This record gives sequence, C-alpha cells and structure tokens, in this order.
Amino acid sequence: MSVHRCKFVEYVPQPIHCLAFNSDSSLLAVSRADGNIEIWHVADWVMERCILGGENVSVEAIAWAGTRLFSAGLDGYIVEWDLATLTSKQAIDTAGGAVWCLQANKKGEMLAAGCEDGRVRLFDIANNCLLFEKGFDKVEGRILALAWHTDGQVIVSGTSNSVIHKWSVASGRSTLHITIADFLKESTIVWAIAVLADFTIISGDSLGNTQFWDGAFGTLTQTFKSHEADVLALSVSSCQKTVYASGVDNKVAQYKLARNANGLGQAKWVFAKKMRVHTHDVRALALSTNDATLVSGGVDTQLVVYNTSKFENSAPRRIPPFPHSPIIHIARKSDMLLCRLSNHVELWRLGSGDAEAVTRNPAMVAQLSLKGDGNLMCSNISASGEYIALSDVDSTKVFHLQYHDDSTGRRCKITKSDTNALSEVYSHRLLFTPFNSQLVSAGSDGVVRVLNLETGVVETEFDGHKGTGPITHLEVSSSGQYLAVGDANKNITIYDLQAGAVHYTLNKFDSTLTAMSFRPKTDDLVLVLSCNRIHVIDTKQKRISDWTRDNVSKFPGAYLKKYANTVGIIHDPTRENYVFSYDSGMLARLDITQPMSDNLVSIDSGRRGRKNSESNTGNTQASKTRTVTPQLYTTDMYKPMLFADFTRAGDLVVAERPWSSILADLPSQLVRNKYGQ
Repeated sequence: MSVHRCKFVEYVPQPIHCLAFNSDSSLLAVSRADGNIEIWHVADWVMERCILGGENVSVEAIAWAGTRLFSAGLDGYIVEWDLATLTSKQAIDTAGGAVWCLQANKKGEMLAAGCEDGRVRLFDIANNCLLFEKGFDKVEGRILALAWHTDGQVIVSGTSNSVIHKWSVASGRSTLHITIADFLKESTIVWAIAVLADFTIISGDSLGNTQFWDGAFGTLTQTFKSHEADVLALSVSSCQKTVYASGVDNKVAQYKLARNANGLGQAKWVFAKKMRVHTHDVRALALSTNDATLVSGGVDTQLVVYNTSKFENSAPRRIPPFPHSPIIHIARKSDMLLCRLSNHVELWRLGSGDAEAVTRNPAMVAQLSLKGDGNLMCSNISASGEYIALSDVDSTKVFHLQYHDDSTGRRCKITKSDTNALSEVYSHRLLFTPFNSQLVSAGSDGVVRVLNLETGVVETEFDGHKGTGPITHLEVSSSGQYLAVGDANKNITIYDLQAGAVHYTLNKFDSTLTAMSFRPKTDDLVLVLSCNRIHVIDTKQKRISDWTRDNVSKFPGAYLKKYANTVGIIHDPTRENYVFSYDSGMLARLDITQPMSDNLVSIDSGRRGRKNSESNTGNTQASKTRTVTPQLYTTDMYKPMLFADFTRAGDLVVAERPWSSILADLPSQLVRNKYGQ
C-alpha cells in the first residue's frame, strides 16, 4: 500500500486565553487567541461545540451564570451566547473600553465587568436579561481582575497600578484600598485575585508573588515567592482550603491551609506541591465545583487536566490541540485535498511517485476565503473536485472549479454559484453526495437541507434535530440513499434521501459520538464513541449488527484506555473487510468480518525510553507500542495526525503536523536557571 505523508498543511493551534466551568462542571468553556470559544463535554473530554471568532475578535474573559455563557474582550461588549445555534443571543456595550475580567455572583443574577477605564460595572442578568445596573467609582489604571464574595455584597478588584480595592456592591464605593509594593518605580500589576468567605484576599502579581491579605484591615498576612515571573491565574477550591496559582514560569503551585500538628493556633497557608507540565506561559486555571479536577491552559495551546487528589503524584492528562473533526477533505476522483485553516481554505494536488523517487511534488492549486473577518466553521469538496462549499457565521457559499494542466502544473478557475438557496444559512456541517448532484447542509437552526447543485434550490429539509443542540456529524452513504445525522445531545438519526423521510432513529448511547461513516457497498453505519468502542449499525435492517452485539465488549483494554478521541473513520476501497479509524496519535485497522480475539501482543516500536517532543501531545498509551490482535492493529507511525483517508486507488493519505513545527511558531518561553547549567 502506497502512503502519501503530507506535511504541507500549516495548521496552527491557538493559545488559550480563558477557562471556565459551568455551574455543575459538566461543561468547560475555553477561549483562544483567534476569538473561538470551545465548549468541552467534561465527562469524556470531547469538544462538542465551537463558537466562531475572527481576525479582529478578542475574548479576554468568559463567565458562566448557571447554563448561560458570557464573554467579553477588547471591543468593550459583553455577549451572551446561544449554545444551540452557536450565535450571539444578546450583547451590550459597557462604554468603558476593553473588558479584562468578567464574573457572575453566586446566585447568577448579577454580572461584574472590569474595564479599561478603571471602573467596575454591574449588569443585571436575572430573568434572561442583560441590562446595565451601575458603575462603581473610577480608579486609576485598568481593572484586570475581580472576584465576588460569596455573600454577593462585596467585590474585590486588582488594577494595573499596584492597588487592590474592596468594593461595596450597594454603594459602588471602595471601602478598602491596599497598595502593593512597586519594583524599581514601576507599578506592580495585579493579574489575578480571589476572596474567601472570611474575607481573606488572595492576589497574584507581576512580581511573581502569591499574597494573602486580611480583608478587614488590608494588612499582608503571608507572601509566597513560588514563581519566577508574573502570576497570571488563581483558582480556589470550594472548601476554601486549597489554592492553585500559575503564570509565566509555567509552574502550577498548590497552597493548602494547615494547622499545627496539635490542632492549636491559627491556621496558616503553606506551599504544598508544584507541577510543571506546560512549556510556555499558563494564562488560565479552572477548578471543578467538586474540587476533583483542575484544568490549566496557556500559550502552548494544550489543555492539561489534573487529578487534584493525586496532584504531583500522578501524570496529568494532556489534551492535544488538534481538530476534533476533520479539517481536511479529499476529492478521490481528482486526488485533490481541501484544507481548512482559521479563515481560508487551501486546495492542494497530491504528489505522485514510488519508493524509488518522487515524480511529482504536491502543490497548492488555489486559496479561497469568504468576505469578512470571521473564521470558517466548515468546508468540503465534492468527490470529483468540481465543487467547494464554505460556511462562516453569515453565509454558506458554493464554488465551481474548472481545472486545466500546463507545463507549470495544475491551474483552476473558480466561479461562485449565483443560484444558492443556502447563501444566508449558517452551516455547522457540509458534505456533498457521492454523485456531485447535491450539497447537504446542517444549519445552525438544526435543520438539515439538501441543495440541488444544478438548480440551486433546496429539495428536501429534515427538522428532526431542530432544538436538540448543534449538529456535530453528517455522513452520506456511498449509494447516496442514506444520510446519518448526529448532534451534541447524543441523538443519531438515519434519513432516507430518496424517500425524504426518517429511516431509523438510534437509541442514545451513554458515551458521546466522536466519528461515524457508512461502509461502502453495504451501507452499514460505523460509529465510534468517546469510550473508544466501535459500533456497526445494520442500516437496512434498522438494528445493531450481529458483529457489534458479539464483540463490542471484547475490545482490548489498552485500546479503550487511549486518551485521544477518534477523529475520523475511513475505508480502503481495495480491502472492504477493514474499517480504519484515526486520532491525532494513532491509526487503527479493524477487521469487522471476524470475531474479536483476546490475544493481545505488544510490539516495541523502537522508541521506548527516548524523549520525543512530538509525543507530548499524542496518545501516551500508543507512543511506544503497536497493539496487535488478529482483528485489531494500531500504529503510531504517523503523528500528530490531522487527517487520514484513502484515494480511489487505495493509497493512504496522511496529513501530519509535527509538534516541533508548532513549538517553533510559539513565542519564546521564560528562560529559567536550571541546576547544573
């Protein structure tokens, strides 16, 4: 089998700016440097939704109020987001310049924003509204951090000019003014702040100090110089006996409230443990409401998940910053690849050759973007390469391509379709039917529309997923008869395109759907869940297949424990009995015509004990071995993987993005003095 190893896709993961758990810690919101806000399902760490940002969009603060999500940034607006349509629900201008911090009170009725002009502003968010309530007295410098007291009557804030303020919510006046020591006549910046029930104020500043203050008198009670540079983030446990701090030196420090061994005397904060997992600045920390899970993120783009009960004593879980749904699609009949980046797509022609020599190098044929500064949600290319479809938050556009080859390579003429009934539809997913006659769109309203490419008219609409949450998966069978739709609420429906009706509705699985695909010829639907088990649905018989019933519980434990979620399922046209699946660190091949065997053999791949920077974001279980059973084979030869699929001739196409290339694009990290250097 020939393999095209493509490393020309310059996918750049974005640094993390903010992290926030919702009220029951079932969801984690993650904002990135490109303005995107990701919503992660915490139980199985699947990114189930993504709110689009754009070239000039900045998200500097995010906050939950129950199940409502708010964000704010440099434009000075506070936005509430609709998590079903992934669009703005309502917005308000703070009239105070950039918003640097945002937090709701414990009851979820008021929202406080810290602004560029030195004011804390309150907004009424009760009864699903978003209304300006009042502005506090103006102070010098920016309000960079704030925190509510649990009683809802006090807010503490930190500024850019060495001052901590304690505010009365009722009067909007400062009742306590704490000045932090400056360094060389430069103001000390208070980057992070928290307040405990007993009014102890905790601050993290630009001198690397984590400090504890008496909130009644403003006196400094304890100082910890545990960091070598700015402390950018703080997180406090719900029991208020543990504090986490992190910042520019990429160390996550843990502090605990402790008493003397005899239990007498006043409790003191002590430095307990530390971990250094990130390579660059840590900008955000978030702690779940049950205090069991701590999450950190920053410039190195990775989410890192810690088990707080085993902090420092167990390896944290790294979540790779790679796409959780394919950003690359192949036009099998023309050997073209469509690669979606933040705000544009690139069309590449695959190279050719053999083991001896390359006869044609891969080449970019065209680059395409939509008007406006917004990021793209989805894209796709038809099997023949004749059509490309793109969607952002404003519209879905269809383009027709005409190719011609000359001595300099392949050229193409791109024409936008003028007759397109989807031009005002925000599509969450797009795909072409196998015979290039139809485009299927999963709209932000939950309606699936089937567009006739010749007439530009929507022929069929399916509204079975309307109001159930955003559609996350869309697949069509090779026969063109069946369409499978999956959404973020675990609903999976198979439609009959020819009859224009529901064919089969699957029972909900306990785990989240991560990938699905129809098998060629049989039209059986293959599903992969976040638990890593593979299910095969007999589409025509409308039931779980016999193979699934007999074998789904027999998958090897080593395979089920892999961290990275499956991104895609692919099929080799020359070997129909196999199903292939891939994630960022593993390619797996499963023979679904044979019963699973318990015979598990691990073969050393030659990297045991060797440090490999690229394995930092891959699957730790798969980084040293290939797992073999008579039916299941896995390899980590290609990684990190953005994409894998087969050409019409049965050649494997793999798109890789080496972790070393990503690190090279990141800003410089803090230089630390190390022992022996």
